[in-house]
Amino acid sequence: MDWTYSPYVAAFFAFRGITNKLASCAAEGDKVRIIVFDQAQWRADWSQIKQLVITGLHVSIGEYLAIENERMILQQAASTITNVDDIESYITNKSKSQTTPYLYAIDLPMRERKHVVQELGYMGITAGALFPGLDGACEELKERNFDL
Repeated sequence: MDWTYSPYVAAFFAFRGITNKLASCAAEGDKVRIIVFDQAQWRADWSQIKQLVITGLHVSIGEYLAIENERMILQQAASTITNVDDIESYITNKSKSQTTPYLYAIDLPMRERKHVVQELGYMGITAGALFPGLDGACEELKERNFDL
């Protein structure tokens, strides 16, 4: 599973699959959610496994060189390595044995999609920037030129 260190990049991904039309028709209480993982506290409380040959359940955080994956740098990526199917439940259960939760949720109003995406664009956080190449350029042009 991939994570980002940037709350702005996370907001981009939270709104990415939602159209302006869907957002404008959303109910007052409809939200998109960003999950925040306190990886610094997780690393401090739990040993991180660097090898994939392990028998026990684990979630480890890895930071890798962006060799042949230029998106990692642009998206400010960190990755988790795990053999757990339900990562959220596993981390939540581990939180119960500690005093601090590792996961937090930030909910943003779905109706604010158009405004948020516009503000992210001012910061240079667009599909064209995060996905270099033809796909990212086309997605960004669609966002800019069509109010879908």
